[in-house]
Amino acid sequence: MRVLFLLGVSLMLLGITLAIQDKMEREYERGYQDGMHSLSTRQVDNLCIKWWFQSNLEAARKRACGK
Repeated sequence: MRVLFLLGVSLMLLGITLAIQDKMEREYERGYQDGMHSLSTRQVDNLCIKWWFQSNLEAARKRACGK
């Protein structure tokens, strides 16, 4: 009887945890999409260019300096 009770409690906790995780993932995705839609195409292009050059320069520095 005790084992069934513990199993039931464990399943309820697992269900609650999965529900909270799903809610957090949906809210993250909604926030990400809202942020992306708030930027103009020009802003996104500028960010992508900056990220590309920054990562490229960091990799080059690591290869040249050995760090």
